[in-house]
Amino acid sequence: MYRCLLRSSLLVCIALLTLTAPARAEESVPLLRPGLSLGLGASQDAFGLGLEVRSDHFGAAAGLGIGFVGFLAAGLGPSWAGSLRYFSEPGRGTTWMFAVNGGLWAQGRIFDSPNEHFWVVTVSAARRQYVDRWFWQIGLGAGVVIDRLPHSTSVYPIPDLVLAGGYEF
Repeated sequence: MYRCLLRSSLLVCIALLTLTAPARAEESVPLLRPGLSLGLGASQDAFGLGLEVRSDHFGAAAGLGIGFVGFLAAGLGPSWAGSLRYFSEPGRGTTWMFAVNGGLWAQGRIFDSPNEHFWVVTVSAARRQYVDRWFWQIGLGAGVVIDRLPHSTSVYPIPDLVLAGGYEF
């Protein structure tokens, strides 16, 4: 199942990446630029909002998504996601984004275990395209889910699909 999902996601990403427009003339951009996005991926806490701060080549992001919503709705435990990013181009236009993503779902009482934690760690590459201050990004990555119980730990490989749209202030 994962191979089929990964293969079809890869084909969609390749098709969309070939359609990206060439970079336009750069406009003047401030040193630190905050942004807000909505999308899928480990850096968005599975599916949700991402807040980022970006300088020329480096950025950091935090995500709140379905894990956080589950926490609010069912009292399952805290959830967060974070990302450290490198951008191949300093301004707005077309750029590659390389990211190390991480997150935690501390699921209080799932499966009769009072202290189960799900750690997520992925590495991803995505193409980001700007239209004025609006952007979209699409890419792929891979990583692991670490299922940590009080007396045991299991590690599972996972794909990471990066799909988001947003606005840079």
